[in-house]
Amino acid sequence: MLDVADDFCPWNEGRWLLEGGPDGSECRRARGQGRASLRLDSSVLGSLFLGGASVWRLAKVGRISADLMSLRCAHQMFGADLDPWCSTEF
Repeated sequence: MLDVADDFCPWNEGRWLLEGGPDGSECRRARGQGRASLRLDSSVLGSLFLGGASVWRLAKVGRISADLMSLRCAHQMFGADLDPWCSTEF
């Protein structure tokens, strides 16, 4: 479960349940009072989605708050072996 803060678009704030596996993934607003595994803001979440940002590095500088097991899981979900790359100029 992700606890996301968003100063720019406050309607995105809240707890989100992110589930993923070999067949795909799904993210939906969390129901109930469960404890969030990761606490981060929307800019950090965007960096993770785009790639190139390390879960470990972001946690080390205080941009992600989580326990070790949750960080390992986030690294598996968001980590990539390839650096981001765009084939066109913009």
